[in-house]
Amino acid sequence: MNQHEARFKLKFQSEADLNDPAVQQQILEQLHATLEKHGVADFKLRWTQTDGLTFHKEKKTKEVEGSDG
Repeated sequence: MNQHEARFKLKFQSEADLNDPAVQQQILEQLHATLEKHGVADFKLRWTQTDGLTFHKEKKTKEVEGSDG
């Protein structure tokens, strides 16, 4: 039996608490259904945690508008 592991980095825009276990479960279920719909079979999805959190807020970079001359 060949086992492969793939890791994905996802970006979400949501007002929901993405570190709430119920929200995380709902997201996994939706991802699972979407992958099955697209023909992916026999797989498991799970979250991994870093620093005790599954989701981390992305640091916003301040865009600086410059002049051309």
